[in-house]
Amino acid sequence: MDRNRAVNQSLESVMGPLNVNIGINSGSALVTRMTFTATGTVTNIAARLSDFAKGGDILMGEQTKKMVGGLWPVYPLGPARLKEVKDPLPVFSLLRAP
Repeated sequence: MDRNRAVNQSLESVMGPLNVNIGINSGSALVTRMTFTATGTVTNIAARLSDFAKGGDILMGEQTKKMVGGLWPVYPLGPARLKEVKDPLPVFSLLRAP
């Protein structure tokens, strides 16, 4: 986040800000040995959380929120409809309250 902020400041006169959005989700995934690629619902939701994030936010799913426990402040954003996910899922932010 600090590096992203520094890059944005250095490019401010040339272009608009670049935001790095992050989605984190926890659970079991299938990892193929040939390509070391993780697939499955867990990785799909992490990607959708990243797509849903705005302005450089770090979003996480409910299982990750439980694992983080009291280590960092976590802000509930409520349920969100994510692309290719049937039901709305609770979403949490590490950076900002709703």
